[in-house]
Amino acid sequence: MLNKKIKVLVVDDTVVYRKAVSDILSEMPGVEVVGVAHNGKIAMSKVRTLKPDLLTLDIEMPEMNGIEVLEALQKEAPDTSAIMVSTLTTEGGEMTMKALELGAFDFILKPSTNNILESKKQLHDLLAPLIKAFQRGRTTVGAIRGRKPGGAKRPRPGPLVLPCAVKKPFRPPGLLPVEAGHCPARARSGRVNPRSSPLASPPEAPMPWPG
Repeated sequence: MLNKKIKVLVVDDTVVYRKAVSDILSEMPGVEVVGVAHNGKIAMSKVRTLKPDLLTLDIEMPEMNGIEVLEALQKEAPDTSAIMVSTLTTEGGEMTMKALELGAFDFILKPSTNNILESKKQLHDLLAPLIKAFQRGRTTVGAIRGRKPGGAKRPRPGPLVLPCAVKKPFRPPGLLPVEAGHCPARARSGRVNPRSSPLASPPEAPMPWPG
């Protein structure tokens, strides 16, 4: 991907963000903005004709939202990926997590400032590292799931080691030995048989009746 320009389609229902994201991406080396769309239906129509490598995809849009676009990409254009653009609302956050489960490459938050220049700077700082990561080794919507945002795979959990599975268990002086890998009765059931436990006290002798 480093020697080939990636084709990006900008999808957002807000004209200010469409313009800002398009301007930012157009200035990045190795990036070609092939089009814009203000809702999901138009975006999918342009995906079929323009065949972009990547979408910057707003989540909350009329007619067809970003989640529905991702589901359509899985069926119609699994080689296309998406960077989600989310808001700070609770609903937007939940939809962002859903988007990552559906295979989105990553997500960014829309700047909360009303200053256009500051918003563009924040967007640039958020998008630049993601675009570089995508250029190095892109991850598509059709790729295997179970990874962190940005295409990093999640580590698999290691084998579970039980505390009683030791070769030489510690044994205080005076106690009966415990075989390696053997769990005593207390470890298995939470109860100890007083007859078999090495910690059980010997039975007391009956006290004589007074004469």
